[in-house]
Amino acid sequence: MPATPANSVNITNAGIQIFDGTATFSATTTTQYDTLVGGASNTISNIATGTLGQVLTSAGAGANPSYQTLPFTQIPWTDKAASFAAAAGNGYFISAIATATLPGSPSQGNIIAFAVDNAAALTIQANTGQIIRIGKAVSAAAGTAVNNFIGDSVTLVYRTSDTAWIATDVIGTWTVT
Repeated sequence: MPATPANSVNITNAGIQIFDGTATFSATTTTQYDTLVGGASNTISNIATGTLGQVLTSAGAGANPSYQTLPFTQIPWTDKAASFAAAAGNGYFISAIATATLPGSPSQGNIIAFAVDNAAALTIQANTGQIIRIGKAVSAAAGTAVNNFIGDSVTLVYRTSDTAWIATDVIGTWTVT
């Protein structure tokens, strides 16, 4: 039988046996679906399996990765049939003529979404000093965006440096003034 080379790995029924080249063996016990990672001094260790929906995430140099749960990012949606003050982190189904006034003190990355669910018009009103940008169209300060057809929708994200609500997803035609 040939000699075992240094830094070799042998898989046995007892787990993984690692030979470091100096007649020293170490064992790493594994269970089904474990993740093997290389560590300091040419060692091999295992990371226990995460739970459903988790992803393996790097912990940077010098540390083993770990399974982490991603944050849930779905926004809550409510029906609106009259004018209202829109709140960051929310989506609105518009079912009657309405004006939605955007928040006066939003933070970078705040998101608001709108979907017009009937033939009524939605007017999105920027707050003092803010603009609305949908594609190439840019509103005046404290300007508006108005949908043109049933089924129109828009998702806006706030950018602090421009004091702008910028459309990231648009369906339909919007008139920006």
